[in-house]
Amino acid sequence: MKQTILIACMLAAVTSGVLAQDAGPLQGSALQSLTYAGFIEAVKAGTITAVQLGDRGGLTGTIVIGDKEHFFTTDRPLKSGEDILLLELLAEKGVEVTHGPETPVPMMLVSIVGCISVAVPLVTIILLLMVLSRVKRIEQYQFDNSR
Repeated sequence: MKQTILIACMLAAVTSGVLAQDAGPLQGSALQSLTYAGFIEAVKAGTITAVQLGDRGGLTGTIVIGDKEHFFTTDRPLKSGEDILLLELLAEKGVEVTHGPETPVPMMLVSIVGCISVAVPLVTIILLLMVLSRVKRIEQYQFDNSR
């Protein structure tokens, strides 16, 4: 029984570790939500590869984390004059810039991905507890029948 509990704990830890594989300010998922300051830092670091400027202040694009590209979304403050500085920084770093309408879909996807990344370890733990409960009942049954 102790071995089964140890195995269950190890499986739960491995599952949680796989989901949080990309460390740092971004947690491993296909769609990241960045603060504007984090976005500027990523541009300066050269990890932003493409940006779409939305018509209401939203930014979407791609960021490289490790050796993988991920999609990101952020909101920029709408202050006059900052757009020119942002465009200059993006051009300096070789970021591909496009303009387009904003859609609410990326934020909804961020929420869905966030829920899934929390739900998978919880479901795994629940299933492991169910298996452990079943194993305990089988062991109790075998013990009772051996008398």
